[in-house]
Amino acid sequence: MWMHIDSSNYGEAKVGVATSSSICGSYNYIRSFRPLGFESRDMGLFKDTDGTGYLLTEDRANGLRIDKLTSDYLDVASATYLFGKSADWESPAMVKVNGVYFIFGSHLTGWDTNDNIYSTATNLAGPWSSWKNFAPAGTRTYDSQTTFVLQVGNSFMYMGGEITFTPSVTSVGAHLDNHPDRWFSSNLMRSSYIWLPLTISGTTASMNTNYVNWVIDPNSGTWGPGPSENSYEGESATLSNGAKSVSCTGCSGTKAAGYVGGSSNGIVKFNSVSSNASTKTTIRIKHENGDSSQRFADVTVNGQTQRIAFLPTTDGNTPGSSTLHVNLNSGSSNTVQFVGVNGGWVSDIDRIMVPVS
Repeated sequence: MWMHIDSSNYGEAKVGVATSSSICGSYNYIRSFRPLGFESRDMGLFKDTDGTGYLLTEDRANGLRIDKLTSDYLDVASATYLFGKSADWESPAMVKVNGVYFIFGSHLTGWDTNDNIYSTATNLAGPWSSWKNFAPAGTRTYDSQTTFVLQVGNSFMYMGGEITFTPSVTSVGAHLDNHPDRWFSSNLMRSSYIWLPLTISGTTASMNTNYVNWVIDPNSGTWGPGPSENSYEGESATLSNGAKSVSCTGCSGTKAAGYVGGSSNGIVKFNSVSSNASTKTTIRIKHENGDSSQRFADVTVNGQTQRIAFLPTTDGNTPGSSTLHVNLNSGSSNTVQFVGVNGGWVSDIDRIMVPVS
């Protein structure tokens, strides 16, 4: 595992290396250092088809670098390419497709998102093409920053975000990265993930749609939009033990189910939830949590209970999203119930959105 090591003022500008016999740990931290003596901040790893590893690193004084790793992946052996000081690029990620290398990155705009870019080459030592946007101009890459591009079958998944600690892991058979997130500097807990389908053809990469939900087959890599959903309003659910309908200007019906959990153990129960198939699926929960910390709920679906967290939202009137992975039965006999945890409050529940199949 390689990681960005830094001080609070970003003066360290180093990489760190740790190893483990299992991707789940425990890890043995080896050391931190500046690769080849140069600064390193946003970074990633790339493993070529011949097994050679490379460090992709942003050196603020000199530019974006591609450095070759030693055969044991524990050190930097030599410099491969320097994009130059005039290149204001960071947060690099790389993938190789049919002999063409694609490097992705973002502009240097502090913690503000921007239109991320990519370049291509048939040799890591260059020449590299001019940089281009891969998402529509002005979308700021759907308010995210490049972190990793994952190949799944013949398809590709963009994993984007902005976070100060960016670990990368490489093994003999795979290259994995952390789950990236969007950055909210006023409340880090609100940072959320963005994974989107990325189209790569020839020497062109594009990501033209910000899908709310989509489905990918992990074996073939084929993907498509998520199934249609039925929506169930929180204020129309069965409310008991103090739970009641509350005003919510940003909610779908300008109301939500509030006072859920707490000392009275308010309960929200959705009855007659429909599914066209007996299947494992993902329910989206639109909720409001105006606190600066998480709220929790025990959610029971057809007798099976799991605990989920609701991250802070913008305020108490702007819904955010949480997800719940559940088993649904075919028909309209499904039930979904929310209760508090240890006397704590649950987020106000605007609605749940349930796939029909």
